[in-house]
Amino acid sequence: MAATVGEALRWDLGIAFAVLGLGAWITVNGVYQELPYIAQRAPEGYDIFSWMVVALAASNLAPLLYMALRRRSDLKALAEADPLNLALQRQWWDLFDSFAILAGVGFVGTSVFLALALAWHATATLGVSRSEISVGLLACVFVGGGVDALTSVLFYPLAAKFPKGCTACLLAGEALSGLFAAILASIQDPTSSADPTRLTFPIGAYFIALACTSLLAALAFVFLDTQRPDGGYLTSGVLCGEKSHELARRRHELALTEDSDSDDALEIGDEIGDEIGEGSVEPAGRPGSLGGYQEPLLETLDGRAGGADGAQPCSVLLAPAG
Repeated sequence: MAATVGEALRWDLGIAFAVLGLGAWITVNGVYQELPYIAQRAPEGYDIFSWMVVALAASNLAPLLYMALRRRSDLKALAEADPLNLALQRQWWDLFDSFAILAGVGFVGTSVFLALALAWHATATLGVSRSEISVGLLACVFVGGGVDALTSVLFYPLAAKFPKGCTACLLAGEALSGLFAAILASIQDPTSSADPTRLTFPIGAYFIALACTSLLAALAFVFLDTQRPDGGYLTSGVLCGEKSHELARRRHELALTEDSDSDDALEIGDEIGDEIGEGSVEPAGRPGSLGGYQEPLLETLDGRAGGADGAQPCSVLLAPAG
């Protein structure tokens, strides 16, 4: 049974969002908990902490690039004054977000930890000084850090489509990701000696345990997708593009040209609202809204009537968020 935004928080949704939150920032939290042991063997020694900051700072460009591409896409559709194109564009981005969560947290996140388990100690000689660099560790941190940063712009718009308590559960899960990594590192070294030769289980096994956390977060998202108020994206016809193609076909047939009746245009607009109105456009002040606009407030379809009627062309009216 799909959830609705106004209903009370269900326990299964709360647990699922908490598990999903474990996949947020797990790479950053997990690697930093293990760095004291890694620094004992890394050629950089404790300078590896500084290299980590550089790798993570570079990876934080990922959400900036994502938001820039999404905003450019929206502005292009708005410039064309075509509400149908804008609505279809938003549906496409919602579908993209669903796959980004599944592929980013599930596939890339898990793969990064498996790569760390196998190659965290891999080094290469770089620069004129011919000094060794922990390229395996830094490359994995860069990729994993990018995934972690993207979760901030992907998870919260998803939580906003569910009852309000789901956002709190997501935040709790994110906090637990750091706690889980800390507890795991404490079990690994109960004497707090920071001596890698006295660990109860190796560094590679630690990263494999974190890989399981990313996999669980991906499974939690698959469950949440089936409970979405808008019907879900991975489990509905949108996965194969059926809704998008059907709406695009109807739009092409009517074309909203001068030969089209305004009632036909409004019918298509109603279909778009039914298909994707709730799920793909968030109100202002909630995560995922773009540019400070309150999109759903005045989104209208005027249609384009015959030349004699002199009706206004299709337009989307956006009210600035208060």
